[in-house]
Order: sequence, then C-alpha cells, then structure tokens
Amino acid sequence: MGATGVGAMMAALTLAAKKTLKGLGRWVVISSAGFGFSMILFFAIQGFWLSFALLIPLGFSMMLQMASSNTLIQSMVA
Repeated sequence: MGATGVGAMMAALTLAAKKTLKGLGRWVVISSAGFGFSMILFFAIQGFWLSFALLIPLGFSMMLQMASSNTLIQSMVA
C-alpha cells in the first residue's frame, strides 16, 4: 500500500504543477493504458520486490487518470 501511495503522491504533485487544462485528455488516455499495463505486469510477476516496484507506476497512473478525469468533468460543468 505504501508503494501505491508513493506513486499516487507523485501523480498528485505532477498535476499540481500543471498550469492549464491543455493536454489533460491525452493524459487520461495514456494513464489508463499505463494502469492496465502495470496491472498486467503486477499479476504476472512472482517476486516480491519487483511486484513492490511495479506498484509505484500503478499508483501513479491510477491517481493521474482519476484526478485528470475529475478535473476535466468539473471544468466542463457550469
């Protein structure tokens, strides 16, 4: 859970540094693909430390996708 949290924190800081909404839709698509790819690799790996390391990009892509989607939705609603 800690490794996932580290990745999520990195994604939150990445989004906080972004100044405009431009390109956010592309981030949603890329982070969704990254989440799926990281999840497949996580389930395929048997070793503890490699699985632990894969949780960092998994948490990063999960948070980036969710926060970007929510930001886009809230910016579109009046």
